[in-house]
Amino acid sequence: MPKNCAGVELGDRKPIAPYRPFNPKEDKWETWLLQFRAYLDINCVSEENLKRSCVLTSLVPSCFEELRRACLPKTPFDFCYEEIKSKLEKLYGAQVLLLSCSANFFKVRQEAHQSAMEFANELKHAAENCDFDSFNLEAALIVQFVNGMSNEHCKRKLLAKGRSITLEEAVSFVQIDEQVRSSQTDSSAKETGICSVIRTTRPEQRTAAEQKCFRCGKKGHSQADCLFKEAICFNCKCVGHLARMCKKPPSGRCNRPSRAPRRKRATARQVRTVTVTSVAHFNDRAFLNADSFAVRVRINGQPVMMELDTGAAVTIVDTKWWERIGKPDLSPPSVHLKSYTGHELSLKGEVRLPVQCAGQSKQLLLRIANCPATNVLGRDWIRAFSLDTSLQSFLRAGAEVKQVKQSALLDVLKKYATLFQPELGHCKKLKAHIELKQGAVPVLRKPFPVAYALRGAVEAELQRYVDMGVLTPVEQSDWAAPIVIAKKPNKRVRLCADFSTGLNRALVTNAHPIPSPEDLYQALEGGMKYSKLDLSDAYLQLELDEESTENGRIFSRCARRHTNQQWSSRMS
Repeated sequence: MPKNCAGVELGDRKPIAPYRPFNPKEDKWETWLLQFRAYLDINCVSEENLKRSCVLTSLVPSCFEELRRACLPKTPFDFCYEEIKSKLEKLYGAQVLLLSCSANFFKVRQEAHQSAMEFANELKHAAENCDFDSFNLEAALIVQFVNGMSNEHCKRKLLAKGRSITLEEAVSFVQIDEQVRSSQTDSSAKETGICSVIRTTRPEQRTAAEQKCFRCGKKGHSQADCLFKEAICFNCKCVGHLARMCKKPPSGRCNRPSRAPRRKRATARQVRTVTVTSVAHFNDRAFLNADSFAVRVRINGQPVMMELDTGAAVTIVDTKWWERIGKPDLSPPSVHLKSYTGHELSLKGEVRLPVQCAGQSKQLLLRIANCPATNVLGRDWIRAFSLDTSLQSFLRAGAEVKQVKQSALLDVLKKYATLFQPELGHCKKLKAHIELKQGAVPVLRKPFPVAYALRGAVEAELQRYVDMGVLTPVEQSDWAAPIVIAKKPNKRVRLCADFSTGLNRALVTNAHPIPSPEDLYQALEGGMKYSKLDLSDAYLQLELDEESTENGRIFSRCARRHTNQQWSSRMS
C-alpha cells in the first residue's frame, strides 16, 4: 500500500485533483510556487521526475509554450525539476532591484484608511526584497542620496544599477552628468551667436508645479494629470488641449492686430452677423435664391457677391476681393470694429468707390478686412439703396398674413369652445366598470406617510378633486388603496392610487392584443395630415359606475386635522 511522507499507509485514498494552472496574467510566480510546494507535500511527491511532471501539467498552454522555447533545442523533459523551476523563475519571476526596493521602502507612509496592522503588513511587503541583512551605513547613505536628489534622469540610472554601487561612484556619476549638461548649454549658446553672460552652473530644473501646463495654461499639476488631456480644442478640433492654448491661428477669425496709434476722433462700432431670413423674398432681380441671402452688386465696375446682413453696421470685403476690384488706394480706417463676441476685426483700410445695385448708382465707402472674411453688405449700404423700405413692406405683409391665420384659428376655437374650456371634461358615452373575481376579499390599506412640505399641496389637490366632482368623502369603506404623490414641473402634485396593494390581484383582467409598430404604420399609410391630442387629466374624465365606486376608493392622511379620511372615486 502507498504511504504518506510520515510512513503512514494511505489505504485506498485517491490523489487529490491536479493543481490549478499557473497563469502569468493572473498569478504572481513567487506566491504560486509556495502554494505548489504545499500541493507536492500533501500528495507525497518527492521524486524529481514526478515533481517535474506536476509542474509541467500545472502551466497554462501559453506558459508551457514559452517554457518549451526556452528549453530548445532540448525539451522540458530533458531537465530536472530544479532546472525547470529556475527557467520559469527567469521567465516570470520578479526582477529585484535592491536599491529601488530600499528607496521605495523608506517612502512608505500610512494612509488615512489604513489601520496599524495593515500599515505594518505593507511595510513587511515593501521590505520583502530589500535584503536588510546586509544593510549597513554605506547602503543607507546611497539610498538616501538617491531618494533626495532632484535630478530625475540620474535617479533612474542609479536605481537601475542596484545597491552594488558605492556612494563615491554615485556622486561621480551625477557630477559627470552635470558637466555634460553644462557643456551642452555652452555649445548651444555659442552656435546662436548671441553675446550674453552664460552661467556655467547647472540650470535649476523646474518642477511640474512650477511649469505652465500646455493643455490648460495653469500651474500646479503635471501635463499627464491635467483634467483637460481628453478635451477637444474648439479651434483645431484636436484632442489634448483647450482653445486658449492652441498654437494654430484661430479658424474663421481674424488675428488680433498690433496696437496702432488711434485717431483722435475714431468712433467704436460693433459688427455682428445676424441672418435675415426675410431677405430671400424680395422680388428684385438683384437678389438671388432663398438659400444664399446674397446680393449681386458691382463695385468699381466689377461684379461682387455680398451677403446682406442687417446686423452689420458697415459694409466689408476681404483682401482677395479688394485685389479683384483693382486694388484701389486705401485710406487709414476711421472706425474700430468689434464682432458680436467682442473680438476685434482688423481693417486694412477703407476707400470710396462707385457702386451699382438694384438699378441705382452710388459713391459709397467700402472697408477692407485684413483677413479672409465673408463679403457683408451692412446697414450703411442698405440705407443708401433704400433696401430698408423693402424690408419694412415685407414685415408688414408678414404681419397681415399672421393676422389672417390668427382670425382663422379664432373661428375654430369659437366653433368648438367646449373642447378648450379650462374645466375638467366628462366622458358621457360610457362608464368604467370594475369586475372582481369570485370570492374576492376586500383590502383596506392604511395611507402612506406624506412629507410635511407636501401636505398643503396634497390637501389642495384633494379639495380640487372634490370641487370637480371627481372624489366624494365617505365615512367607512371595506376597500381602500393608499395614494402616492408625484411632483409636477409646475410645482403642483399629481395624486395616484396604488391599487397594487390589493385591488389589482382581485380584478378579472381581459387580454387585448396590442398592435405592433408595423401594424400602426400600415394603418397610417396614405394619410396626409395627422393630429396629436393631449387631454387634460384624461383618466379623471372617465366615470366609474355605481357598482365600482366602492372598489376604487383611496385612503389619505389629512395633516391639518390629523385624521384619516377615505375618499370614494367617482372617476377611474
